[in-house]
Amino acid sequence: MIDRLSEEQVRDYRERGYHTPIRVMDEAEALARRQWVEATETDRPEQYRKCDLKAQMLVPWIDDLTRKPELLEPISRILGPNLICWNASFRIKRNDGRHHAGWHQDTRYIDLQPPGVIAFVALSDCSREAGCLRAIPGTHRGPILNHKDTESADSILTRGQFITDPLDEDRAVDLALKPGEVALFDHGIVHGSGPNTSGDRRIGMILGYFAPHSRPVNGSTMSGMVVQGEDEYGFFRSDPRPDGEFAETAMAAHRAAVEAQTRELLYAGSERKPVALA
Repeated sequence: MIDRLSEEQVRDYRERGYHTPIRVMDEAEALARRQWVEATETDRPEQYRKCDLKAQMLVPWIDDLTRKPELLEPISRILGPNLICWNASFRIKRNDGRHHAGWHQDTRYIDLQPPGVIAFVALSDCSREAGCLRAIPGTHRGPILNHKDTESADSILTRGQFITDPLDEDRAVDLALKPGEVALFDHGIVHGSGPNTSGDRRIGMILGYFAPHSRPVNGSTMSGMVVQGEDEYGFFRSDPRPDGEFAETAMAAHRAAVEAQTRELLYAGSERKPVALA
């Protein structure tokens, strides 16, 4: 059943900066996707690492996931009928009681206007005990706060970043999810997640969407795939769909797209490189 957001739910999203939960697959499908992740981690680690950024360019089922009507219908109620998916990546948190994501805003590093929607897809139980996503409502309507990059081995974020400005953490809410459920949130909302103290790893995916008329404020360019409607603006370079799982042509196109995105926006001014280029 497709979750068609009501006008009231859309207003709530714009006010709070998130909407949850939405079911996009049943638990059996979520388990099958998790099993693919864990098998690929073990059997093809070099290829799996490339899924750290723009995995939809490498794996057909991930590309298909970004286009599911169960996802696109609610997102289009927020962004409009024309949608571009620029990224898909996995977010895995070991159950070691240490790994976490500090408070941060994605607009600090991916600042496009108007902002996009991020979909967190749960492939395992994402309870508070497992270190589920947390967000501070309404912070997407405020400024981009000061962040600090770190070398913390316990952070699951690409830069180990966290916000240095004061925050009212008492207002934070849990966005707990069951396998197959999704949380939608604004690029600018302050969010993070605590350590995983459960008996299992927390396994999820991040999918990033923009309307075609969104543009980076620094004048750079993005790339992505039109997953619904059309792109009448041409602000995004076009990423090709995969012609097979980790196919040679897909791998070459993926590397070129990740290198460009890293240089122009995601890691601009940093000496770091994403795991996808390791």
